[in-house]
Amino acid sequence: MTQPKSDDSWVGRTFDDFLIRPQLGLTESRRDTALTSRLTTALSIELPIVSANMDSVTGWEMAQAMALEGGVGIIHRALPIDRQAEMVRRVKRSYGAVIEQPFRLPRGTSIRDAKSFARCHSNHAILIEESEGSGILAGLLTSRDIPWLPELEDRPVDEFMTPFERLHTSPPGIPEETAERLMFEHRIERLPLVDAERRIRGLITLRDILFFRRRPFSSKDRKGRLLAGAAIGARGDFLERARAMVEAEVDCLVIDIAHGHSQDMGRTIEAQPERLTNIQ
Repeated sequence: MTQPKSDDSWVGRTFDDFLIRPQLGLTESRRDTALTSRLTTALSIELPIVSANMDSVTGWEMAQAMALEGGVGIIHRALPIDRQAEMVRRVKRSYGAVIEQPFRLPRGTSIRDAKSFARCHSNHAILIEESEGSGILAGLLTSRDIPWLPELEDRPVDEFMTPFERLHTSPPGIPEETAERLMFEHRIERLPLVDAERRIRGLITLRDILFFRRRPFSSKDRKGRLLAGAAIGARGDFLERARAMVEAEVDCLVIDIAHGHSQDMGRTIEAQPERLTNIQ
């Protein structure tokens, strides 16, 4: 390939060689300036900043912080697929108008296991179901219900939870304003959503309602959950990783490659167009 000849008339410039003269300002205050930007054709963010998909930069904590501030974080791929998917789920589950898949444990679980489960998921309230996988609400166990005495750690959660008969619940689809009024009237902080068969359909927390009211600029999806992105590669298990991220309800995927406009990337796209199209 013939290299282009250098242009002898070309002269390099640096930033100090230019004076930028601004035009007339049309806003009275910087507070009136909107920074809303398109991340994709379907997603907008209030703060046009995206954190890098590096293992030293964006884990689930950084992705959560970015979304809370109005940007978005791209969770890195330098880890197994299941762990990356779990990071996406943690961001999506951390705050939301409705927690669609609240944490749950079955009746008979020991207090020791419940405490370990709560620490692992940084969770202060666990829905108790009648049996594992049944999805039928039996009660609610909060941090206030868990005994701190060591001799009680082998006792079942059934003895300390608030049973279903004493819980205030609501059917799914309740408006946020109605849920907030109901929680205030009954002085409760969590409202389980159950159907006519007592099956768990979600959870609304007062913390999330009040939190998002103070942060209207945070990046959220249509269901009121924080936005989260994830990186995939261009070879190897990239399609399996992409599928797992979509199943974890990631909002956007970023291809982690040093040079996207390359033959390597082109071969990847040309080789498997149907699989790429059908990821979702």
